[in-house]
Order: sequence, then C-alpha cells, then structure tokens
Amino acid sequence: MKIALECPTSLLGDIQPLADFDWILAHLVLQDEEYADFYRKSKRLKVLDNSVNELLEPCNFADLERAADVVRPDLVVSPDYLGEEELTIEALDASLDIFGKNSILPVVQGSSLPSVERCFKEILSRGLPRVAVPYDICCSREESPEAMAASRLRVVNRLWELAPSSFQVHLLGFNTVEELRKQSIGKFVNSIDTGVPIMMGHSGHLLDRDKLPDKKTPTYEKMANLDYGSVELACSYYNIAYLRKIVNGG
Repeated sequence: MKIALECPTSLLGDIQPLADFDWILAHLVLQDEEYADFYRKSKRLKVLDNSVNELLEPCNFADLERAADVVRPDLVVSPDYLGEEELTIEALDASLDIFGKNSILPVVQGSSLPSVERCFKEILSRGLPRVAVPYDICCSREESPEAMAASRLRVVNRLWELAPSSFQVHLLGFNTVEELRKQSIGKFVNSIDTGVPIMMGHSGHLLDRDKLPDKKTPTYEKMANLDYGSVELACSYYNIAYLRKIVNGG
C-alpha cells in the first residue's frame, strides 16, 4: 500500500521525502504560497484533495480549478458530502466535465451501507477505476475510533465484492492501527493519506504504544496548532516506518 503524508508547511522538506506520492490540500494551495510552491515543484504523482475534511465542506469548483492551475495535479478528488450520496454524485459529474475522466479520484458517500452501495454503483457506471473511502463513512465524528473503523471495514469489504478485479481503493485517513491490518486487502486497497504519524510524533507518542487521537477535530487542524519551532522528528520518523510496516502486512 502506498502512503501519502500530510504535514505542516514547515515540515514539508523533512517529511515528504518519506511519502510515496503527494496529497495536496486545495485550500492551502490558495492560502499558503510556500506550501503551494513546494508542490508546484514536485515531480511525483500529485493528488489534489478537495479539503472537505479540514473545512467541513469541499472547496468549490472555482477554487479547485485555481489550485489545480498552480500545482498541476495528476488526480483531483471530486467534492463529496458526508452521508450525501446524491450530492456527491452530482459533484462527481460536474468534476468529470471540468477535469476529465482520467483526472478524477471519486469519493464514495452515503448514510448507510445500502446508500453507499448505490453511490458506488453510480461511480462504477461512469467507468472510473478507483475510489476514495472516508474514515468516517456512515458515521459521526463523535463516535469512537473503533466504531468508525468497523463501519469503514464493512464498506470496504462490500466494495470489494462489487468491484471489478482491477479496481483500486484509497483510504482517506485511518481510525485505528488494527483497521489498517484488516484493510490491507491485496491490491484492492492500494493507498492511504494521513497526518497521524506526524501529529502523534510531535508529542512523543508512538503508533505501536499510545492511544490514537479521536477524530472530532481533523488531524491537520490539530497539527497546524502545534509549535514546530524546535520539534524533534525522531518519533514521527518511527511512526512513519511503523505505519509502512503495517500497511505492507507486517
């Protein structure tokens, strides 16, 4: 499974060489010139995220287009709405018109497993070869990490049953380490983006020892409020290595 790592602008040079591809937040491209310039110059595969997890609603299409003009992504995450399958599919169709089929990473949404199935079948009907699955699918962020992990596992397992053999899934974050062990399903789940290893490492917390933070506040928002003036990166590096071990079946 390939890994993308989210981190504050001040740590981009330290953290991003350890990632497999770029995960770029659209709203930060428009707000932070240093952040935008880093990813503008990157030569790796770039995914431009719609920032819904951070803003609680996706960037509008004008902002997505502006951000895409800056960083020239390979893929754009189409806008999605928590629990709203119909709004998400409407936004997907608009994204396809703007960015083209080969440049879209769709997100599956729904308020229940049947709702998610309907959304996913619509995505399949548009001939798309991949999908992103949110960590909080069919859940409230007020629920426990274990409950959210179980909900997404049910969703991913169901998508596996419905999808063609070549289909690929990207995990939008994670809730528990055990969740990742269960969702390393061959090549079906092939990538993940997360800032958890860096956020925990900043405070000296380790993925294999300490409790993971809840999801009531987005990880990037928590990271942005920390002081990185004299941060020690050893724990973050350890967490990244441990995460890579887990997602590769270790």
